[in-house]
Amino acid sequence: MDGRPVNQEHPYRLWYLKDEVLRFVGHLDTVKLVERALRKADLPLVFTEGYSRKPKLITCPPLPVGFTSRMELLDFALTEPLGTGDLLQKLQEASEPRELFHKLRPLGPSELRLNRVVHSALLELVFLNKEKQEFLTEEAFAEFLRRDTGAEKELARGLLGWGVSNGRLRINAGVRISVLPLAKLTKAVAAHFHADFAGGERVMLLREDGGLAF
Repeated sequence: MDGRPVNQEHPYRLWYLKDEVLRFVGHLDTVKLVERALRKADLPLVFTEGYSRKPKLITCPPLPVGFTSRMELLDFALTEPLGTGDLLQKLQEASEPRELFHKLRPLGPSELRLNRVVHSALLELVFLNKEKQEFLTEEAFAEFLRRDTGAEKELARGLLGWGVSNGRLRINAGVRISVLPLAKLTKAVAAHFHADFAGGERVMLLREDGGLAF
């Protein structure tokens, strides 16, 4: 594994988790952690060309710091095909004692890469109000979105769907908007309802047809 560019690539898609330990680790540092596991597993990785060659990776849309995720995706390529069972085992061993890696599969020659296949993300946001624990309802959030201020109007354009269940705000957000509006949303909701933002989690990444991006 000398990092030389190759003509043939065998692409794979990796599904990993961002747990409570990683919630305050930024996107780039999280990707570096996965990259270290790929290198440690001694895989025949395809590298970029140029003076400073790196493994050729395509990552999923970043999350704001403080969010966990049940579904983070990353595309990488090997110079030779390997069985998915062996690959996943190598990666799990490389990340021990952590359990970061969930699934792995090879990509077909005509399949779109990750940066083109992910359309939206389902997320859960949790807010706590010390004075009134169950304060967030669908009616209350709908009223919040009707506020005619710049931040809420910007956020509403990125929302493809939403609902409230047991005080948890569940949203389907288009990934074409940057992570900054999502961070703004949590701050704006917390400020409006005089609440604390307790946490957010990405539940899954979706294709345009609603199927899993994996």
